[in-house]
Amino acid sequence: MSRTVVAHVGPPDGPSLDGEFDVIRAGAGEVRSLIDGADCVVVEADLPEAEWVEALRTVSEARPDLPVLLCSDEPDGTAAARATRNGATEYVPRSTTDPAERVRAVVDGDGTERDGAGDESGVAGAGDEAEEADAEANEADDPLSGLLETTRALMLAHRPPQVADIVAGAAEDVLGFERNLVRLYDPETGALEPVARTDAVADETPDRTAYAVGEGPPGEAFQTGETLVVDDHEGRSDGHDRGSHRSSAYVPLGEHGVLCIGSERAGAFDETDVSMAEILAANAADALDRVERERELRRYRAVVEHGRDMMFVLDGDCEFDLVTGPLADRVGYDRPALRSRSPRSLIADDDAVDGIYDAIERLREGEAADVAVETDLLTAGGDRFPVEIDLSLLPEDGGRPGVVGVVRDRTDLRRARERLRDERDRFSYLFDSLPDPVVETEFVGGRPRVRSVNPAFEDVFGYDAAAIRDRNLNDLILPPDEDVRATARALDHRAEQGQIVHAEVRRRTADGYRDFLFRGVPYDRGDGGRWGFGIYTDISDQRERERRIQVLNRVLRHNLRNDMTVVLGVADYLREALDGELADRVGLLERTAESLVRMSERAREVERAVRSGDRNPVDVAAVVEDVTTEFAASSAADVRTDVAGTALAGDERLRTALRELLENAVRHNETPAVEVGVRVDDRTVEVSVADDGAGIPDRELAVVVGDAEITQLTHSRGLGLWLVKWTTGSMGGTVEFARDGGTTVTLTLPRADAE
Repeated sequence: MSRTVVAHVGPPDGPSLDGEFDVIRAGAGEVRSLIDGADCVVVEADLPEAEWVEALRTVSEARPDLPVLLCSDEPDGTAAARATRNGATEYVPRSTTDPAERVRAVVDGDGTERDGAGDESGVAGAGDEAEEADAEANEADDPLSGLLETTRALMLAHRPPQVADIVAGAAEDVLGFERNLVRLYDPETGALEPVARTDAVADETPDRTAYAVGEGPPGEAFQTGETLVVDDHEGRSDGHDRGSHRSSAYVPLGEHGVLCIGSERAGAFDETDVSMAEILAANAADALDRVERERELRRYRAVVEHGRDMMFVLDGDCEFDLVTGPLADRVGYDRPALRSRSPRSLIADDDAVDGIYDAIERLREGEAADVAVETDLLTAGGDRFPVEIDLSLLPEDGGRPGVVGVVRDRTDLRRARERLRDERDRFSYLFDSLPDPVVETEFVGGRPRVRSVNPAFEDVFGYDAAAIRDRNLNDLILPPDEDVRATARALDHRAEQGQIVHAEVRRRTADGYRDFLFRGVPYDRGDGGRWGFGIYTDISDQRERERRIQVLNRVLRHNLRNDMTVVLGVADYLREALDGELADRVGLLERTAESLVRMSERAREVERAVRSGDRNPVDVAAVVEDVTTEFAASSAADVRTDVAGTALAGDERLRTALRELLENAVRHNETPAVEVGVRVDDRTVEVSVADDGAGIPDRELAVVVGDAEITQLTHSRGLGLWLVKWTTGSMGGTVEFARDGGTTVTLTLPRADAE
């Protein structure tokens, strides 16, 4: 008869296995290579827990039919429960049971076996009634074997009341405690509620009340987490009816409740009774933990399964256990096709894969509660898209915890970042290259503090950017004049309130005082402060030219008017004193002088029309009707109108321009016919004035439209067309000239009521 081969897995200096066996000693990492030729495997709990758990799993997964025992020196309910969950055939404490005897039993078929499908329910090894009776007797003599069967039953329970019923039954049938009650903690009531009891307790005291945490022996044991034994209740009363119980043991079920055991005898519970009850309670606590985890996992799965977000769940081996529809759709796979696949198949870069696995290990080691990882995912078509994955652990289910991942598509964010980077680069280029001085300020206490300046600012104002950072801008460039400083403070206040400001200002530069067109553009950086850009366009030369022109204009008009008054007076005297051809020459002198006076007055009228007037939009059709009616009444011209719609555009200066065009049309035409038309589209209004005269001379028109420079030989003889052009331009419009058997002048103005 061949000898039994036992693979003995434990530390080198661990316990030996006595008996008539061929024993092969091995470490936890060598189990897989030994089990093919073994009849039984014995694993020592002296190994680190992770190693003996992994050894049990390896045997259970590789050879479900091979008996495997976990041995320890002393009974340990937690180890027994853990061993059962991970595939152990039996748990054997050496202090009460000979491991060699249990090896013979399981190898000969007298112990509990796993079936080939991995079912962990107990299967009796005997076939007839005598063998069943022997098995029952052995179970009575060896309560640990009974507790092992109880553990298997507990592993099949899925609700707390089921666990409580199994515990109450095992306390009576396996440990022989006829009177026992299981109380479970109810978070809603905050009390230990009676859930399961034996018949003896139900018959004697059917209406057991609840205990608050800390109340009486059950509440005290639950609160402290330690077993409480009351040897005689006659010396200790808490107002609760215990029937005929003289002594009791209260054993906590972890954070879930208390196993209450009673006896009619005082001092009925010795150390062995308490030890066996604690093993049962530890197994029950593990079962209740598992039930709670399973319930939480079901909630997780329900949330993930029906979530609208892109989410996934990885199992303990880091393979997809669940993928939500939105994520499967985004990567272009069917959900079943992703199940049991590694995330590696969806992640574009190997380094990112390693980073995700490292993050999962950090989670499992407790180094972080959650981890965010940025990477690129691959679609079924090979396209990449950027994502951020938030990883966190699922509740443990007895093995390596799974991982839930929430995936956020960062495509839009990446594009936005790229746009912002491009815009920042373009802005930096513009900021540095702009020929106008630009300063960036932050308002601190109502004062503009310099944060940055462009090179043009350094050149114009003569300051180094680093030297003036954080300084008050006004102290650097304002003249000492108090009126100027007051105006600057007013501009600062408006900008700090978020208003865009424009003003012509005078500032101190490296070359003295200069005039600038200042534009202040405030902005909010999101940090609660107010920032802004100040842009300074030098208009000193323009202002100087305007002042010179203004002086010359006034002096010339004043002198011209005074001198022509003298000329006209002398001409009037000469006309009275002379006759014949000389008198005719005096008339030419008078006409020329009067023409110069009219031109002077016209120049003043042009200036007034361009610079002033009501700037509110007008009804174009109504203005055309008023001006043509008035002109027709004071002129012999045939004036017709063709108005096809109307709109708001321009302002009251449109009357001046239109009147000037009508006068120009009839001035050089003996029998003038003029037509004024109005056309409207979505954005503009066109007003046209057409006549049948000889038209505007080419040389004069070329000067007005800008095709020819103004010189002594090429210039316009009058101011009428200039008035039309300047007035229309100041209203935001344009002027076009066309000649075809006459002249048509078209004014195009933007609609003020356009959407």
